[in-house]
Amino acid sequence: MLNFINIDPNITSILLALGLGAVIGLERETMMQRGGYPGFAGIRTFSFIGLMGAISGILGLLVHISLAVAGLAIMGALISLAYWAEQKHQRIGLTTEITAVLTFMIGMLTAYGQIFLAVIVTIAMITVLSLRQYLHRFAKSLANEEIFAGIKFAIIAFIILPLLPDMTFDPWGALNPYKIWLIVVLISGLSFTGYILNKIVGERKGMALTGFFGGFVSSTAVNLSLAEQSKEKRFPTGALLLALFLAQASSLILTCIELFVLNRPLFMAAILPLAITIAALFGLSIFYYRSRSKKKTQLKKAVKMRSPFTLSQALIFGGIFSVMMLTIKILFNYIGDAGLYVTSIFSGLISLDAMTVTIAEVAKGAAVTTTSEAITNAISIDTGLQLIILGVIASIVQKIIALFFLADKKFRIKGTVYLLAIIGILGTFGYLL
Repeated sequence: MLNFINIDPNITSILLALGLGAVIGLERETMMQRGGYPGFAGIRTFSFIGLMGAISGILGLLVHISLAVAGLAIMGALISLAYWAEQKHQRIGLTTEITAVLTFMIGMLTAYGQIFLAVIVTIAMITVLSLRQYLHRFAKSLANEEIFAGIKFAIIAFIILPLLPDMTFDPWGALNPYKIWLIVVLISGLSFTGYILNKIVGERKGMALTGFFGGFVSSTAVNLSLAEQSKEKRFPTGALLLALFLAQASSLILTCIELFVLNRPLFMAAILPLAITIAALFGLSIFYYRSRSKKKTQLKKAVKMRSPFTLSQALIFGGIFSVMMLTIKILFNYIGDAGLYVTSIFSGLISLDAMTVTIAEVAKGAAVTTTSEAITNAISIDTGLQLIILGVIASIVQKIIALFFLADKKFRIKGTVYLLAIIGILGTFGYLL
């Protein structure tokens, strides 16, 4: 428990419970004022609810646990009465009432010394409450296909994955069903999260948001859509470039997340050149955001993105990942590093995610024992960094090729020049660092 300047821990709990309750009450009162409807609790009431929770917890510790239970029961009764009274105003909903119960429990957490947990729960509550408008809009925008996609993702992540054997079936230690499916779950989860964020903010909310959140789902899809819309002359070139840079930046952020989760040493080696490249992309984005035309740049036609998770897509990604793992490990064992660079380039052209997770796995440095002999078939971190840089460069080249064939002249020339400059920055810092 926190103990500031030798203050009694119980006093600390009471003060913190009051503060956290006040923060929650501020959010509730603000929402009630904006919505123009009465509510049973605001800043003062929620402060007292948190205080009541803390005192109940303290009494439960000092006297008997039944007092803490009694406090919770009293609070439940009071909230039930408040809900019954609100029905006269024809309001249906339990958000404020449930928030009040949780605030009481947060107060109890502070009494039991769970300060960090109490703060985290408070932050989570305020975040969810503040996103009310976006969450409702997201729920209305969901199609049946997307709901079923979420159910399927839960099945492959929480039912199928635990059943798969965690062992390799080949002499190179490449094909491990559990690890392959775990990678599929990781990439599908990250892409699905980006897709949900894109749906929440709205697919037509402007070039900046569409580019940034769309890049987490598929920077290639964003790039193709921008190239197509450049020929329709609906938007100034600066707005298209803004979305292009943000989509590429978010795809590199996703690459950093994948490396961080799968291979920390490789992440530490790659983070500086990737971070500098991301910073350069954000710098270009800020430049074009500030200098953009005052003409409205909200998308009239949303970027065409299907839900990033279907069973067929999961199987295809798993297949690509398996083939790449097998190819890289065979090449490394029989040829050495030479064949890996070509493989990395072609992999980056096909799928940056698959290339990233493959290199991250191969560079882990673990020895794989087979029935015949122990084979150390892991590449070095330095080689892994070079392969990551080459793969990312290849993925940017893929964007340039798409612009060359699909975009209008102005967007094609400027986009190509800037992306080549980004390649130069990434290659230079990747080599020097």
